[in-house]
Amino acid sequence: MHALQVAVDNAPIEVSILDIHVEASSLLESAASAGHEVDLVLIGPDPHWQSSATRRKVIDALLFHSGSPCLLYPADGTAAPFARAVLAWDGTAGAARAARLLPSVIAPKAHVDVLVVDPPTTDAAAEELAGARIAAHLRRHHFEVDLHLCPAGGRSIADVIQGFSASRSADLLVAGAYGHSHWRERLAGGVTRDLIDGQRIPTLIGG
Repeated sequence: MHALQVAVDNAPIEVSILDIHVEASSLLESAASAGHEVDLVLIGPDPHWQSSATRRKVIDALLFHSGSPCLLYPADGTAAPFARAVLAWDGTAGAARAARLLPSVIAPKAHVDVLVVDPPTTDAAAEELAGARIAAHLRRHHFEVDLHLCPAGGRSIADVIQGFSASRSADLLVAGAYGHSHWRERLAGGVTRDLIDGQRIPTLIGG
């Protein structure tokens, strides 16, 4: 905790660190409650947790019971300004909330790659779902923005997103939480769950 405090002492904004000590039985409730009072929750990598399952449950509680966005770090992640981000866009409210966080967490004039996997071609909302409008919105924030439409080609959407992020040398992945219904995601996993479990770079998940 002392090392973390030293790391944020010179931050350009005021940073408060909450140190929560609770029984395991009340961990999820306490995490969700604490999430009501913060702008962003940093989640450490798996080795810092009792188990991967506990980490996933806490992330779930934060996203769905407090609405707090979570910045997840992989085991080899380091705290540094983000200069190149990939926004995984699917036109949902979760993706929109994640996109709105970008100006707060990436460097001014950073590069943003908007990625749409299997974009629609005939739907009336195709332009919105295919990312043209969100790309224009991010340009108004003075980011360099490129739009990419990629077919999955039989691969999982999470694999496409992860592979694309690596190919673009991204240092941040941004996605909305659970593009399908939460019940369906809990039952069968899903894109966001796969991104969390297969995390390779710092990942910002908007609730």
